Amino acid sequence: MKKLQVHPIRQLDVNWQIPGDKSISHRAAMLGGLAKGTSLVTDFLPSHDCMASLRAMQALGAQVETIDETSFLITGNGFDLKAPLEPIDCGNSGTTMRLLSGILAGQQFTSRLFGDHSLNKRPMKRIADPLAKMGATVECEGEQGRPPLQITGGKLSSLEYTTPIPSAQLKSCLLLAGLQAEGKTVIRESAPSRDHTERMLKHLSAAIRTTDLEVNLYGGQPLLAQPIAIPGDFSSAAFWIVAAACLPGSRARLQNVGLNPTRTALLNVLCRMGATFSEHLGDQDWEPKGTLSIHGSQHLIGTEVSGDEIPNLIDEIPIMAVAAALAHGTTVIKDAEELRVKESDRLAAIATNLKAFGVSVTEKPDGLIIEGGCPIKAASVESYGDHRIAMSAAILGLFADGTTHIHDTDCISTSYPTFFDHLNQVLKRGKRPIVSAPLKKWSRKFQGHVSELQEQVSSASKTSMNTAIAIDGPAASGKSTVARLLAKKLNFIYVDTGAMYRTFAWLAQEKGIDASDRGAIKELIDETECEATIEDGTIRLLVNGVSPGEEIRGDAVNQIVSKVAAVPELREYLVNIQRSIRLDHPVVMEGRDIGTVVFTDTKHKYFIDADEKVRQARREAQGQLDLLSQRDKEDRTRAAAPLTKAADAQTIDSTDLSPEEIVDQILEEIKEHGLSTTSL
Repeated sequence: MKKLQVHPIRQLDVNWQIPGDKSISHRAAMLGGLAKGTSLVTDFLPSHDCMASLRAMQALGAQVETIDETSFLITGNGFDLKAPLEPIDCGNSGTTMRLLSGILAGQQFTSRLFGDHSLNKRPMKRIADPLAKMGATVECEGEQGRPPLQITGGKLSSLEYTTPIPSAQLKSCLLLAGLQAEGKTVIRESAPSRDHTERMLKHLSAAIRTTDLEVNLYGGQPLLAQPIAIPGDFSSAAFWIVAAACLPGSRARLQNVGLNPTRTALLNVLCRMGATFSEHLGDQDWEPKGTLSIHGSQHLIGTEVSGDEIPNLIDEIPIMAVAAALAHGTTVIKDAEELRVKESDRLAAIATNLKAFGVSVTEKPDGLIIEGGCPIKAASVESYGDHRIAMSAAILGLFADGTTHIHDTDCISTSYPTFFDHLNQVLKRGKRPIVSAPLKKWSRKFQGHVSELQEQVSSASKTSMNTAIAIDGPAASGKSTVARLLAKKLNFIYVDTGAMYRTFAWLAQEKGIDASDRGAIKELIDETECEATIEDGTIRLLVNGVSPGEEIRGDAVNQIVSKVAAVPELREYLVNIQRSIRLDHPVVMEGRDIGTVVFTDTKHKYFIDADEKVRQARREAQGQLDLLSQRDKEDRTRAAAPLTKAADAQTIDSTDLSPEEIVDQILEEIKEHGLSTTSL
């Protein structure tokens, strides 16, 4: 099962053509296979779901000649279908099963439809009952009216029917059955649902009358083959619409997107929330389409979504919930109980995942209450086998404070197979550092090439260097606290070199690299972009645009950091970064080899130590459970820069001294002897 890793980005700037519309691709396969003659279908979405519909029509006698991945010729024989040789696999697609049921209801044979585990949980009684009234026999083999379905077609009578809920799938199912029935079929809804079936039927020469809430269709009409050019999928575009709208300075230009008004309710909602966008309609065929341009807003505000707005927003609610999480204030979603019976229980899945990202959510029977505007924390979340849940989590991960993991993302291919490529482009272009406070402007970037760093430091060493104060010592000796306080007193930059090694240990863990594998660590260095930035007077090391934050202090990193730090190539790489920082700033730097390796030239060297029992107690008080005696042994005996006191370093025993007392002692010495600047 595929897993996605997503890191935060600075901004989004894309100009894409979105893949073909999923809903329309289903209908192109089915209605093209029912039309007399040959239809050219272009920009078809070759997703798992849509291919299930195309294969089903082939099983029923339609002829398909492939041109390329998204184009084909389909030749049908009207409603003169042949009985399939075996049960038809609908995969994960509710659209395939429900619309195909309407087609099969008028055929003079028995057929069986089945799907995967998720599809077999979807309610089918809503189509079985009205089809039975028309004269077909639809047996739901699953519990409570669920698949698999066995359908015995018959001579159908027309029907006047009011749908219990606005549903394009139910409406389309009954219209496809109505084409084979005697007389006029009338379908009424309480609110408008998407009208792709009606539009395509008109395009294929069917006489059909529509109003906002009613469709009238006479049976016995032939469908005549026509070219079917499929616009880009608005529901797929929605993920990038929301990402761009929520990220200041961003821009997304999405071409050839379907702009059917029964699909674009999300734009109305985002407009209420404060988003900025423009649309440019293209040549209008049987489906409206054009180019959408979205510009990032400073902030969105919460809103309420309910009632008649829900049917035309139903597929976009997962990504709209992401917009709500990023907006300021409260967003209320009501009247969306239909989401309980999609590919997953989407209301429950949305609520669970948003909470994992640190968002406050209240789950209601028919909706959600989302408190937006809080920082988004990186999370590890499930897709629940639902493509829209997976992609929505990926978009929210672009705004989180570290690396987000989304599990079981193969399902994305059911609707948006190129999402992985588009997401990778965004991640490569838009890396951004995430910190808890604004960064100062200074930063220095480093690619994974040691020789370039060495040359940079070497050339700079011909001139006088900034002051460096080296503080070494074993774990839990108090050196970090002392160094941080001293840097603040002197207005120097504080550098925790241990955090740098921990950052690489964390990165190795994230990528599943064995900490003892020297070759793999060397490759990790080469493929990693580092950036040193200043936050509150402290150097923070970003890797590939990501700051892992407190994750580097976890027990998992504690267990491997000594092994990672022992890799000579990594030590050489990080030592040159540490020396490079001094090119621009006076520093107080602490670690294991500052006085013995990094700044051997400095006259300001201190070795902070304490009784082992005292250090172990300090470690446990910090919530760290590693055994210091073992850690000390590894640090003192490693081949690369073992922990040892520099010959000219001053030893300070911190067992009975507070950090403030140690800092005062160092400041007194500095006051007596002065600060020195030297060259390396």
